[in-house]
Amino acid sequence: MKRKLLYLFLLLSVWFFAWGVLKAKAESPDLSYDQRLENWVQQVRWEESRGHDMLVILDTNNKYSYGCLQFQMATWNNYSKKYGITEEIMNCDAQIKLTKLIVQNEKKGYDNWWTTVHKKGVGLPPEHTDV
Repeated sequence: MKRKLLYLFLLLSVWFFAWGVLKAKAESPDLSYDQRLENWVQQVRWEESRGHDMLVILDTNNKYSYGCLQFQMATWNNYSKKYGITEEIMNCDAQIKLTKLIVQNEKKGYDNWWTTVHKKGVGLPPEHTDV
């Protein structure tokens, strides 16, 4: 019994240590704003599609969501037109680029990924503090 408790303690210790290191890396003040934003976008990407860049799902609002960052067509059409993105909705690099533009230029633009940001724990994007 003591051995099982020891293993459990060690496993939890390693998990908390790894979690702390990863969280610190994402929030590190030594990283530039662009690096911190890239880390944030990659965290959102993971929560949205778990690495399945060609994912298409019928979302809870009865509309389809597409690709690595799960854009809905109306959102994609609106912002891609506004920011001059000409690639197709399933292009993950274009989704990443557009996500960064939305977050940098739209007040509360991160709320396009509301569940991921607020409920799944990704949190708000980094503030632009570079001078």
